[in-house]
Amino acid sequence: MLRTIEARAQAAVLTLWIVVAVAVADVYAHANRLRLVQDAVDEQVPGVPLRLPTDVVNRADAWVTIGLIASTLAFLLAAAAWLAFQYPVHRRLAADMTAWRASPRAGVAVWLVPVVNLLAPAVLLAALLRAAARPAPLLVALWWICWVGTTVLAGFATRNPEVLADQRLPDALAMGGDILAAGAAVLAIGFVRRLADYAASA
Repeated sequence: MLRTIEARAQAAVLTLWIVVAVAVADVYAHANRLRLVQDAVDEQVPGVPLRLPTDVVNRADAWVTIGLIASTLAFLLAAAAWLAFQYPVHRRLAADMTAWRASPRAGVAVWLVPVVNLLAPAVLLAALLRAAARPAPLLVALWWICWVGTTVLAGFATRNPEVLADQRLPDALAMGGDILAAGAAVLAIGFVRRLADYAASA
């Protein structure tokens, strides 16, 4: 089981770094489109509709779409790797988890249930780290802020305005969501390493 936990920890760390890399690339894609629109707004003649060359807009939109697809795939991959790591760790620590009495299967389920997955994962993470004698309440709180923030911003950033100038706000929100997603992934890497270190020493 230990060898399995170590291997799953490595897979989780790898996929989380992929999330970070994709988030950085997506920030660039949105920043590029935001810059194009802002430059057009700055140069706009009063009374004349805002316009950009169609090929320029299409190219910027294409990179944003690629970023969205890559971000979604990276998130799903990291989520699968995280849950595959969390489950055996939870089983190993279950007897010492005084603040979380639910089963390892319930620990997986809390990530999948809408609304519940905004709060329960942070409680579970804190309980796992305490049971492993590696508590990190401030880091868990920071991770939770990033997790909820990126979830909320992602919802607003998917808006597709009819007026080109209004595209700036969704792009700015998407960039903020990407930055928070990268922060959450980096913190999660730290959690994986703390839990894996405990498994190796237990």
